[in-house]
Amino acid sequence: MKIQIDGVGTHNKGAELMLRAILQHFEPHNATISVGKGNIKPQEYAALNLVKNPQPPVKDQLLYLLLGYASPAVKKCKVGLLIDSSGFKYGDFWDNSRSWGANFKESVYLRFFKKLGTRIIFLPQAFGPFSTPKSKYRIRNIVRNADLVFYRDMSSKEFLEAAIKPGSLREKMQFAPDFTASFSQGKERKETSNSFKRVGIIPNCKMLESDTFKSMEVYIDFLNKLVAHYQQQGLHVSLINHTGSEDQEVIKQLYQSLPNTSNVSLVSNDNALALKDDVGACDFIVASRFHGVINALSQAIPTICLGWSHKYQRIMEDYNVFDYYVQLDTNEKMLENIKRLSTEAELKSAKGRIESRRSHWFTQIANMWSTVDKSLN
Repeated sequence: MKIQIDGVGTHNKGAELMLRAILQHFEPHNATISVGKGNIKPQEYAALNLVKNPQPPVKDQLLYLLLGYASPAVKKCKVGLLIDSSGFKYGDFWDNSRSWGANFKESVYLRFFKKLGTRIIFLPQAFGPFSTPKSKYRIRNIVRNADLVFYRDMSSKEFLEAAIKPGSLREKMQFAPDFTASFSQGKERKETSNSFKRVGIIPNCKMLESDTFKSMEVYIDFLNKLVAHYQQQGLHVSLINHTGSEDQEVIKQLYQSLPNTSNVSLVSNDNALALKDDVGACDFIVASRFHGVINALSQAIPTICLGWSHKYQRIMEDYNVFDYYVQLDTNEKMLENIKRLSTEAELKSAKGRIESRRSHWFTQIANMWSTVDKSLN
């Protein structure tokens, strides 16, 4: 079988972790894995054992939809399964800036693959909110053409149900957790000691879009104070780039602003597999990247989360550590909360709660993949 993945890439380590988790699952299936809409460099395809599936021009898609004419480009792109693994792409935040023309092309695209007999599945991702005509049109079109739509948190479910009326379309919607949590390299994280000696800080340039951090200078000042606190505690600080070029400037300016860098290390890895080890080397994490949070929680690493959307709140609830979600507030208030959560007693308590939830979510992820496999049969 030929499978096409949309919405993945290697420019962002979260996206790459999703891609590698998909590849890991389908490896035993003897399937040809292709990429349709994605952000992968040409030189990376061979190393990932992927092929590019060229998409027919819109006019060819329309001719096939309206007249049944299958051009050579249409015949070449046919796949048995189309997977969308965008992560967080559908909702007011993005859709309000999209043109109606882009939404129309997407509608044609999905209907085109549907007519080809392709199964269309949206893997677990965050959705919504949908409060405008553009965003409502887009999500209704997606659910109408999909065979399965997995949402990864209860807020996404509420947003979907507010946009989709009760009936057959809702029956396509199912819950499943973020599936990168169970992604494995075949080795377990080794515990070094019962004490906490190394903290990893994972920043996110998107925090600059919040009202809390109105400029790079304000964000750097906040992170600088955070690093200084951990240095005073005698901890080694790892500044972890969990996405790529997007966060590199934040880390660069932060490092340059530190008066003392003797116990601070820079961690930037182009390989998502190695990045999992980098996070696993930390005793606890302060993260603002969603898949940085997942990366840590899935390894039972205590994680303090500062997020800018509902997906961060929900994942912390899922692992029974919502009290480790720090609401955006004044810099002083956030630092106070982070310091409170960073004591050894607090971290040990959080670690136990996370460990008790991991196996539950791994089972849920296995159930999700089982549902995907059954739909292929």
